[in-house]
Amino acid sequence: MYLPWRHNKVANIVYQAIRPRTTNEIKKIEEVYADDNNEIWWDRKIKTITNLEHNRPDIVWWKKNERKCYVIDICVCLDVNIKKNIDQKMNYYLPLNSKDCTLNMILKFYLSL
Repeated sequence: MYLPWRHNKVANIVYQAIRPRTTNEIKKIEEVYADDNNEIWWDRKIKTITNLEHNRPDIVWWKKNERKCYVIDICVCLDVNIKKNIDQKMNYYLPLNSKDCTLNMILKFYLSL
């Protein structure tokens, strides 16, 4: 059973944890947040040369100064389904690490569940 409100709550917690801030204030989620060192995409398609069915992870976090990109796709599942969901997400998003992906500065790709 898919519960989008539970998924979105977890995704919001992750977003708040990675978004830089100077106070403890909870920031409004922006589709694209950018500063000098970070860029965070919320539920946004990644443009690719070849058409990929799964190109819209929950969060994409660019760490510009480290030249790394983290693909974060939240999965709130039952314990018995963890392995199945990990395999599924890996199959969804590993193609984004190919040469067909037109991300402008990616050196490494990480998949977090």
